[in-house]
Amino acid sequence: MKTIVKVLQITLMVLLLGQCKKDTDPGPAVTIPDVNFLNALLAEDVDKNGDGIIGTDEAAEITSLEVIHSQISNLTGIEAFVNLETLNCSGNQLTSLNVSNNHKLVDLWCGYNLLTSLDVSNNPELLGLGCGNNQLTSLDVSHNPALVGLDCEYNSLTALDVSHNLALNLLLCQSNLLTSLNLQNNSAIFLLNIMYMPSLYKVCVWIIPFPPAGVTADIDYSPNVYFTMDCSR
Repeated sequence: MKTIVKVLQITLMVLLLGQCKKDTDPGPAVTIPDVNFLNALLAEDVDKNGDGIIGTDEAAEITSLEVIHSQISNLTGIEAFVNLETLNCSGNQLTSLNVSNNHKLVDLWCGYNLLTSLDVSNNPELLGLGCGNNQLTSLDVSHNPALVGLDCEYNSLTALDVSHNLALNLLLCQSNLLTSLNLQNNSAIFLLNIMYMPSLYKVCVWIIPFPPAGVTADIDYSPNVYFTMDCSR
């Protein structure tokens, strides 16, 4: 009888230990080649079981991530954060950023880096995008219909088409080399800030005369600006 009880106790312990291990299993390790990125993730307590490795299950639990001013040059591994809604990686040394697998992103802040291009075509839920102080020469936000905030100041944009962003209500793209700006079908805009853009001359809008009631257009120190409904180039 005692032997049977002992066997049952051992069996129960094995089952409990197995269940415990299952509950704490972080999943396969995420490849993170940049040690500064890894250290930033560890500092953000992404590593729930404390093994110094970020597992796919641990990454999938994260919905908001801030890894700013951490001297990160490579954000490889961010693709494992499939449920990420907010990402702030500003103030690093990124020359590229791949968020194509982060389909749930609502806010992306990647300013003050060294980005020469930025692809947000796979982020349809994006509401806020801050990519100022980079080296962008173009920016395509045509796949982000929900966008309501865009900050792209201090880049080298030559054109910006926001004709597909019906909800866009704040546009801050000052101090670029912007020459033309398309705001067609953006009747939700309440503030248009295009100060200090001497190279900008043509702004395509949805109504003439512009600005209509309820819209403020700040064009101080942009002497060449004129508003038109002719969006041809």
